[in-house]
Amino acid sequence: MKLEDELQALLLLSSLPDSWDTLVVSLSNSAPDGKMTMEMVKASLLNEEARRKESGYPSQAEANVIPESSRGRSKSRNPHYRDKSRGRSKSRKRDFICHYCQKPGHIERFCRKKKRDMSRERKHKNENSEQKPEEKNTTALASSDDDLFVIGDHGLLNVACDDCTWVIDSGASYHITSHREYFSSYTSGDFGHVRMGNDGSSKIIGMDDVCLETSTGCRLVLRDVRHVPDIRLSLISAGLLDDEGYANKFCDGRWKLSRGSLIMAQGKKQNSLYVMQARVCSGDANVADDVSDSHFDARKVVF
Repeated sequence: MKLEDELQALLLLSSLPDSWDTLVVSLSNSAPDGKMTMEMVKASLLNEEARRKESGYPSQAEANVIPESSRGRSKSRNPHYRDKSRGRSKSRKRDFICHYCQKPGHIERFCRKKKRDMSRERKHKNENSEQKPEEKNTTALASSDDDLFVIGDHGLLNVACDDCTWVIDSGASYHITSHREYFSSYTSGDFGHVRMGNDGSSKIIGMDDVCLETSTGCRLVLRDVRHVPDIRLSLISAGLLDDEGYANKFCDGRWKLSRGSLIMAQGKKQNSLYVMQARVCSGDANVADDVSDSHFDARKVVF
């Protein structure tokens, strides 16, 4: 069994005879942070040994030497010597007082009460640092077969604006909103379900087109937008925009949508999401479909 360095030092000090008590007390009081090491104890013992030799005081080594004539079992040998030595060792251990629990017999480093208290404190901190699933500020949207999976970001729920706010989501498979009034045309029906972050689900009750006017003055028509009344964020699928030949650029906390040299829309990063402010357009959104129309406005774009 391997003993710790400090415990070895304490055992060595407790084995010294009474004539070394002054050194033991001095070491105990001068130890840094009340912690003794074998290196410190050995150095002090060697220094004390040298001092005693110079002053003519019998050293510990000399005191333990058995004369040649007394080798073997001597009748004058004290049978209680070993018991007294053990008694002194135990008494010295009882002299140590723990600075944490104020009980004798050990030092603070080996205090069981301190270790239990620290363990309970760490456990309490870990419990407080754990966030509940509904408190996480994350956003994701993915699809599997006919289901959509949505986790809302609560950091955006308090955004107050006269315009409508859309989140640009690179993981979304579809455009999605909860606002029926955004649709320029509308088709009711059962189009699958949305699985929310709280393990609940909500139906997609309709879908069709939403026409938006962006901050750059361009007119964007989002095709086949899913209508989910229970979702709290309106999402634009960056993947669908890429499929239509548009370039999404996320850089320096800003989002830019362009096609060629024309900047179609812009947004900025709020919390961990890129958002775009836009206004809902009224009128026939399909006017931009006929590119042969001589009155085609280059800023009217359909997705």
